[in-house]
Amino acid sequence: SSNPGVIAMDCEMCETKCPLTGTKNPRALCRLSITDGTTGDVLIDTLVKPAWPVIDHRTWVNGITKRHLSNVTFTLEHAQSFVGTLLSADTVVCGHAVINDLVALQVEHYTIVDSSYLYKCVGREDYVSPSLKDVARTVLDGMEMPSIHDSVNDARVAMDCCIFYKDAEYEVPRVLKTPRNKAPERRKKTTKSDKLLVVHRLPAGVLPEHLTEMLLSNTFVSPTNVADIVIAGNFGKTTLEFHSSAHATLAFETLPGKALLDVGGYSSKKVFLRNGSYVRIRMNISPGQVAARKEAVDSELSKEVDTAVNQERETAAA
Repeated sequence: SSNPGVIAMDCEMCETKCPLTGTKNPRALCRLSITDGTTGDVLIDTLVKPAWPVIDHRTWVNGITKRHLSNVTFTLEHAQSFVGTLLSADTVVCGHAVINDLVALQVEHYTIVDSSYLYKCVGREDYVSPSLKDVARTVLDGMEMPSIHDSVNDARVAMDCCIFYKDAEYEVPRVLKTPRNKAPERRKKTTKSDKLLVVHRLPAGVLPEHLTEMLLSNTFVSPTNVADIVIAGNFGKTTLEFHSSAHATLAFETLPGKALLDVGGYSSKKVFLRNGSYVRIRMNISPGQVAARKEAVDSELSKEVDTAVNQERETAAA
């Protein structure tokens, strides 16, 4: 009863890899920060020792280095024990994309207020979530947040954004989405392969095998590979690779739904899942490139037909 009824939470994650199986965890907890939702007081702020060796500290995001974690003894189990003591079923947990924090903690909790759901982006579809930095700049008097995350500060700012939404009686401006801070040396450039389909807006719990099953049931075309699902904000994103560009095109065109151009100019479809939610699947090349590719294929096929016909004529003449 002495615990706060509302808290704000933010976590920092790194990527780890199991030395035995090679399995990667792109959301391994490495810092946990929780503040009192009413007073802003820090209830806990601690580094967390990952269970597996770290392969990417993501220092460019969270400022955490190998040196910072070298002598840490506080583990995920300690974090879960603290959170379990702090929360009741009625405790309101606030945060920005807070579902990602709960996933990193491996804790289930259903009484949440997520600021990433409360705000929409200017000129974008409603499922696109703005960053906390952009929300704060829009509704908190032009607040500029640092490029390196501070999970205590992020928890407090997310709480303030939730309070602003409530005080404004849910009538809030749309947020101008700005480019994210990137680390080119850590991110591979996306290959514009015509053998790929891009899947985004994946809800939590969707696995690669679910996507393969969905494609087979709707198109009878199976991908040769489904890339690891990467979570960003509230949803995940992945790519489906096919045997050829023709297979990728056939899979996309056979999927149910009307193809529309997204904000990037790519053909995209809304595909519904069994539980009533939906994902977005788009081509990885523009409609102009698709048309040019089809024209090239048709031209090549025409040449092959002409060659075969001429060979038959020559044989008949002989």
